[in-house]
Amino acid sequence: MTSHLSIGRRRRAGCRLGVITVAALLAASCGGGDDSASGEPSGAATDAPVTVDVLIPDTSTNIVNPAFEVLTPEFTDRTGTTVEFVNSGGDYGAVEERILAARVAGDLPDAAIISSASIRTYVDAGLAQPFDPLMEADASYDPATAEPALLDFGVYDDQTFGLPLTASWVVMYYNADVFRAAGLDPDDPPATFTELEAAARQIVDSGAAPSGLAFRFADDPNMWRLQNVVASAGGALMNDDQSELTFDDPALTGLVEFLAELAADDVVSLYDSTSIGEAYFRGDVGIVFDASSSARTHAEGAAFEYRIAPYPVLDDGDDRVLLAGGASIVMFTDDPVRQQGVWEAVRELIGPAGGTAYEEEQGGGVVVLDKSANAAVADEHAALALTAGDVADFAPMFQFPGRSAQEIWSILGDEILAALQSGKDPAQALADAEDAAGSLLP
Repeated sequence: MTSHLSIGRRRRAGCRLGVITVAALLAASCGGGDDSASGEPSGAATDAPVTVDVLIPDTSTNIVNPAFEVLTPEFTDRTGTTVEFVNSGGDYGAVEERILAARVAGDLPDAAIISSASIRTYVDAGLAQPFDPLMEADASYDPATAEPALLDFGVYDDQTFGLPLTASWVVMYYNADVFRAAGLDPDDPPATFTELEAAARQIVDSGAAPSGLAFRFADDPNMWRLQNVVASAGGALMNDDQSELTFDDPALTGLVEFLAELAADDVVSLYDSTSIGEAYFRGDVGIVFDASSSARTHAEGAAFEYRIAPYPVLDDGDDRVLLAGGASIVMFTDDPVRQQGVWEAVRELIGPAGGTAYEEEQGGGVVVLDKSANAAVADEHAALALTAGDVADFAPMFQFPGRSAQEIWSILGDEILAALQSGKDPAQALADAEDAAGSLLP
């Protein structure tokens, strides 16, 4: 399956930056070189003991707990590598801020666990070091044990700059009790947006719940849910050579018009990540789009029967695209000894031990690099609306080129919200977003 959302598996690695919180990092690093982020890594191996520091999103416990579990003193005894975890004091955003501060101070960590959507940031800034020499020099590592689609997530210019620890996908959670109260069949969930609209309206009209559908926009920085729907309809946010924005794309326009009509009729509600969950667990919402990795939260927090299904596509015949979210690890050090230590840690995290730990932590709600760990939870994956064919078609989320990528997302999100909350014409809102964001492209 090929998406037309400009998510090519090989991307240009240049002097570009994708997250606004690290814009200063690009200015400091592009075209320049310091000892921590210049030159080609040698990939040289060493048997000497080494300590490496890994910056982590410590508040994202479902990401860091498995790392704590496998990178233990036993791991150190076996490999000679000690991992010192450096707390960011927050989530992925805090990690990015800490990397910026460390870059300015000339004291980058050896590696960091980041959002997979941000790998391009550090490649374009010239900070991330490729893993390929280390992978190729390690006779005990067999890349055939890895899921090919995931292994490709961090590849730029045919070099592997990031390795995913987890990949989650967007699913539709729905309240079966609300469906029954509305006269809907919970065994026949909507598969298209036409069916989704009918179900959402019936939920509200019947009084089964105040909102038929909830959509998260306020703090979805890469508009993950929107990206999946637009990609499934063959839509594109940029042209093929990524020189121009295409916010007038029919798939994007159709999605915004759909949501605007439902919002005007009080059928859809817009939430941030916290309030959407609270509303859903109160029974105030019939249907939400959310990450597969939230399945355990639903199991523990819902006092009603909930179901999980593939998210609906815009039209019959659309190919459902799974643009994956999740965590990846990138390497900053170019010191051969420390690189080898980072690789020892990474190999543990992406191997059977790490993969199993991540699957157990997230209740089977993620796919990991290690095929054997995925095979062990195939039933859990199936319960979360995932098939083996879906995994083969996983692709990373799209990211705009240049230093102002996050600012572009913010402009687009603000204009969409204006259409949904203030009645602005959707086509005009998207045209204004394109005009405002176009100047931010490199």
